[in-house]
Amino acid sequence: NKLGVCSKEEFGKALQGYLGICHPNYPNFFWLLGPGTGLGTNTLIYMIECQADYAVDCIKKMVVNGARSVTVKTGVNEQFKAWSKETMKERVFSGRGSCDALYKNEDEDNWTLWPSDLVTYWWMTGRCCWAEFDKTY
Repeated sequence: NKLGVCSKEEFGKALQGYLGICHPNYPNFFWLLGPGTGLGTNTLIYMIECQADYAVDCIKKMVVNGARSVTVKTGVNEQFKAWSKETMKERVFSGRGSCDALYKNEDEDNWTLWPSDLVTYWWMTGRCCWAEFDKTY
């Protein structure tokens, strides 16, 4: 990453990234099927298409604006992380009911699955919000 820390040290037992696509410490890096974007009940192709569209939109904005690198802002990433964790509490794969979910780590974090519905993911990834990124010109 940009701080010289290996990803295993940085993430520990629960990988995390904004929309499962990017992270503040990884400039110009866009995951496809990144953390928190797995699905328990639907097709992953849909997620990949949303992520690819989002990454392409961000790259286009970089070119148009003359940015050499972009990273999602730390505050934006932290807000998303909090939303994701809170939303996941209401899902059977994480905390609701007595399901001892396969997807949870030993700290009871489910960092593998998308915590909401597909329409919400489509809406959130429909376009790259340029203001959510730190840029280097």
